[in-house]
Amino acid sequence: MLVETENNRWVIRPQRALWLPPLQIHSYNLLSHTDLRAVYFSCSLIAECTNFTKSDQVHVITATPLVKELIAGLFNENYNRPSQRKMALLLLDYSAKLNH
Repeated sequence: MLVETENNRWVIRPQRALWLPPLQIHSYNLLSHTDLRAVYFSCSLIAECTNFTKSDQVHVITATPLVKELIAGLFNENYNRPSQRKMALLLLDYSAKLNH
């Protein structure tokens, strides 16, 4: 996947994800068959995760099995909103530890 912002361009390899800060203008092109999940976090939810010090910077994270499962849970209708909120916070907290 190729992701472009006003100032930069990234080629995102398999098993990777790209964090884009809220309201970051960007475009993307899928370069091969890709299962894409876009997760949008509110600024207030991001602010609750005080460990996520790079939330205002574009950066690549590893899509570990835990990251993949948390993202899948956010798209699973079998989980209620409070459970999905907890998954989102855990995803933010865990992603903060995956500085690559």
